[in-house]
Parts: sequence; structure tokens; C-alpha cells
Amino acid sequence: MPKEVKTVEEFLEAAKRASECRVKKSYVYVKTENGVEKRPILKVKARTRRYLYTLKFEDYEKGLEFAKQLKDMVAKGEVCGGNLVVLDKDVEQQLS
Repeated sequence: MPKEVKTVEEFLEAAKRASECRVKKSYVYVKTENGVEKRPILKVKARTRRYLYTLKFEDYEKGLEFAKQLKDMVAKGEVCGGNLVVLDKDVEQQLS
């Protein structure tokens, strides 16, 4: 079952129990004065036995910062069972 969390602290609590984490770039369409604008957002997901927790970052740069921190934590084995999957090539390049 999917569950959306609103804060980084809630997500990190779930990520400690997670078997895998995923980072995905997505887009949201926003109405502006000039019409409709396509803006990137970043979604970070943590898979536990029961739920798939999702944290959305409307600010793409803040999301990348968090994903870099998450990558370091995964490398140390603190969260996500040591598994981090980046689903987009351009995000993967920005994280390395």
C-alpha cells in the first residue's frame, strides 16, 4: 500500500525499516501567466514489507541535496538495507 509522508524525519524513520529506496525524477504542470509550465520534482521512495513510503520534493535542488545525504547513509548501511536505486540517468549523474 502506498503512503505519502510529509517530512524528512518521517521518511528517514521509514527508511530505517526499508529493504530498498528509490529516487525518481518526475514533473508537475503549473499554471502561470504565460500558460502551463512543466517543472521537475524529485520523489524518494522507501519500500518496507507493508508500505511504499513516498516523499515528494517540489524544490528539485533540495530534493537532490537530500538524495545525496541518503546515498551517503545507504553507503554506510544505516538505511534502506544498503540498496539505493536511481531510476533516471540524469539524476544519477547529478548524485555522483
